[in-house]
Amino acid sequence: MAPSVRLLDEEGKQIGVVTKLEALQKAKELLDSGAAYRKMQQIIRAQGGNPSILPEDIPLGKFVYTQHASKGGRIHAIHNGPVSHIARIAGAPDDKGAGVYLHVHKGSVVKRGDKLFTLYAENRSKLAYARDMLRQLKMLDY
Repeated sequence: MAPSVRLLDEEGKQIGVVTKLEALQKAKELLDSGAAYRKMQQIIRAQGGNPSILPEDIPLGKFVYTQHASKGGRIHAIHNGPVSHIARIAGAPDDKGAGVYLHVHKGSVVKRGDKLFTLYAENRSKLAYARDMLRQLKMLDY
């Protein structure tokens, strides 16, 4: 039997089940058609932001730390929970310049010294705390 994915409505109630392949095809369709981008703009507008802003126009926090690969290998997994937690420790979403930039994706091949991710923060202490938490939270498997 093919792996399945549960479909949820906006309230989190299950409305169906599809195969993983069907889910990937639907996601690609939403991205290629621009529907996902329009939805993101709608969410930004609802939160009081500028839906027309370009990524390069968003100022990043001035305190920065980049994690490099300690060895070569392939990225097997990116763990969303720890990534989100580290971003919040760095100040996101309240500090608009705070967050995590992933330089790699699942399946990426890295060499020792390659950039894995960069942390941004708007103050030194939040960046220091986020860096400390990296010792406890595993964001990537490779």
